[in-house]
Amino acid sequence: MQKSPTQWQNFLILGLVSLVWGSSFILIKKGVAVYSPLQIACLRIILSSLVFLPFAWKQLSTLKRKDLAPILWVGWIGSAIPAFLFPLAQTHTDSAVASMLNTFVPLNVFILGLLFFGVKFKWNKLFGVLLGLSGVFFLLFNFGSGQSMNFNAYALFILLGGICYATSVNTVKTYAQHIHPLTLTLAAFLSAMPIALILLLTTDFPHRLSNVDGGGMAFFYIFLLAALGTAMANVIFFHLTQRTNALFASSVTYLIPIVALFWGVLDGEIIGWNHLVGLSLALCGVYMTSR
Repeated sequence: MQKSPTQWQNFLILGLVSLVWGSSFILIKKGVAVYSPLQIACLRIILSSLVFLPFAWKQLSTLKRKDLAPILWVGWIGSAIPAFLFPLAQTHTDSAVASMLNTFVPLNVFILGLLFFGVKFKWNKLFGVLLGLSGVFFLLFNFGSGQSMNFNAYALFILLGGICYATSVNTVKTYAQHIHPLTLTLAAFLSAMPIALILLLTTDFPHRLSNVDGGGMAFFYIFLLAALGTAMANVIFFHLTQRTNALFASSVTYLIPIVALFWGVLDGEIIGWNHLVGLSLALCGVYMTSR
């Protein structure tokens, strides 16, 4: 069946978000080489707010009192907490593995949507999610190495961050459909910015920036993470969520590992056949969830 222009646009937007967010993991990896997870999270929130403040601050007046709850929820649960959890996890987890674990988000979206957000059950979406998750298992296990997979407790922070993302996606689709994506992004980050600024000032960030080797370059990576991987990507993602559905939008997490693995190869990581199988299954899962 031939797809309409709108459907192709949805897939193009999905690909753009995947490219930006898939590059975020390598930027986090470069950042944690100098700065603490708390510092990266605070910088990500502060810089993201400042990037879009000149473009959307006038639109904040269009928000209503009823919008405060979903904005706070998206700002803290969907942005601030994951911004801390992912750098924390990547202190002991490779960037490519972190992106693979992030593919659990659509399953969380599906379950939370059924339980709390009135999403209707559909077999094809469940099959697509399970197909994508089967690809995740191929990505997580190193077949034929003769070594057992050791449990990594820090990986749980990525899974917890995925639950936060899933909750935020359902909130955007259910309670923030009427808010412009740019306004929603700015308001969400501004809600967390004061606390982030206070926390950052209690750390040794100025010392690391000025005196630690690579401090300036690591800060530049974090700026890219905030401006592109956080601010711009959130606007595009919220727009995608509003024009499609929460499950299709969250399927971006299936495509993110493709980009992350590409950066991993450039950074010296080895890609095996199981990664290729896993990514193929993940792409099939994206197709099924979008039908």
